[in-house]
Amino acid sequence: MVFVCENNFYAYSTPNDLQFGVDNVADRAAGYGFKGEIVSGNDLHAVLKTAKKAIDRARKGDGPTLVECKTYRYHGHSEHDRADYREEEEVITWESRDPIQLWEVYLQKKKYDFAAIQAETTEEVKRTVEEAVVFAEASPFPDGPEAMEDLYAMPIDTEAM
Repeated sequence: MVFVCENNFYAYSTPNDLQFGVDNVADRAAGYGFKGEIVSGNDLHAVLKTAKKAIDRARKGDGPTLVECKTYRYHGHSEHDRADYREEEEVITWESRDPIQLWEVYLQKKKYDFAAIQAETTEEVKRTVEEAVVFAEASPFPDGPEAMEDLYAMPIDTEAM
């Protein structure tokens, strides 16, 4: 099993240093007897490398890993959250580390046809969203009892274990 935590440094509006007794969420993994890894969630190459390591570890049967991807939430937690608990400089600093922009720079530096990749990706995303809308609009409304399915895990019968 590989657990992934997208750590955006805030629990709603509370900074992590006021929320947790540890510096890193991944440090908590040790308390559960497994490995924790920390990676910049804004660095795609680092995330892929760390994920591969954790996946390989799991596939070998060496136990679970908690991968903490440190990144940032540019906006408030919800529509009504103006996020005025953050300093402007903090937001600007993190915006300069945007993983999409960093990946675009990487592709351009590697001499890929960035305009073609961007056009293809935009078209694929547009098509995927349109297909999802068509599917949703064509789907029947659920029956009453069906609305209560898959809301929680069924209790495990521990006596049978």
